[in-house]
Order: sequence, then structure tokens, then C-alpha cells
Amino acid sequence: NIIPEESELKYHIRAPTLGELKTLLSKVESCLYGAAQSTGCVVQIDKSNTYKNMISNITLVQIYQQHAEDFGVVFDDPDPGFLLSTGASTDAGNVSHVVPCIHPTFKLNASGHNHTREFQEAAGRNESQFATLTVAKALALTALQVIQEPDLLAKAQAEFQERSNGAIADQL
Repeated sequence: NIIPEESELKYHIRAPTLGELKTLLSKVESCLYGAAQSTGCVVQIDKSNTYKNMISNITLVQIYQQHAEDFGVVFDDPDPGFLLSTGASTDAGNVSHVVPCIHPTFKLNASGHNHTREFQEAAGRNESQFATLTVAKALALTALQVIQEPDLLAKAQAEFQERSNGAIADQL
């Protein structure tokens, strides 16, 4: 056995909201400092990028869902609320704290989950391109409709202001 002069720990913490992440981060850091104190060590914490929780805009989700359904997309749950969260860590969450945003996902016939070789292979297949293009078209039509209908843009912006009011102030 050896006792190293220095050790390093890299960790990632996830939580459903920025506020919960802040609380959890405080608890983890307390554990690290407590362990360091009990062993005579020093802790240095270098924080990197924080992925904020996704604040999906319901107005935009509903418009997107209608366009996707017009192309024949069938959602597992027709409730637009189902489309509000991916549960994934994404930089789109950070964007959603600045402007109205959505982050739709879609299924491919893949044996593996995202970020695996199996998923990569499935995404490259010709039969996967139809689903990808369908979602791209629905997103483009969503943007076009919001641009063409100022009342929808105003509704999305008002919802954004209401839903993000506390979130923007709650920075790490």
C-alpha cells in the first residue's frame, strides 16, 4: 500500500432544479471538508460548467407537438407536460434560463441508450434519418409559426418571464 502525496476526485452532481443542486452541492462539499479535516488533508474545489435545469416553454412545446403530430409522430404520452423534461444534463438547460426554449427528444430503433456505440450506429442508419428529418421539420415549423404570429411570441415570452423569474435569480 502507498500513501499518495496528492489525490484528485472528479465528480458530477445532478438535481432536478438549480435550487436543489445548490443544496446538494453544499452537502457534498461538507462531506469533502469533513473527510479532509478528519484525515489531516486539504480540499481544493475547482468548479467547472454547471448545467442548469431545463425550463421548457409550454407554449412552444404545444406548438411543436401539433406540428410533429401533423407529420405522424405519436407521443408515448399525449400530455404536453410529458415533453417538458428530458431528465438529461444539457447545455440547453442553460439556454432555457435566458430565452424561451424546448428540448424535444425522439426515438430511434436502437438497442443502446444515448451516448453508446449502439445508439451511434442506429443514428447513422438510413431508416433513422426519416425520424430526424421529421423532428427537424416540426422544429422549423414551430419557429416559423412563432415568427409569423406575434401573439404566440408574446405568449411564449410572458410564460418565460413567469416561469424563469426565480430561476434566473437562483444562480450557483
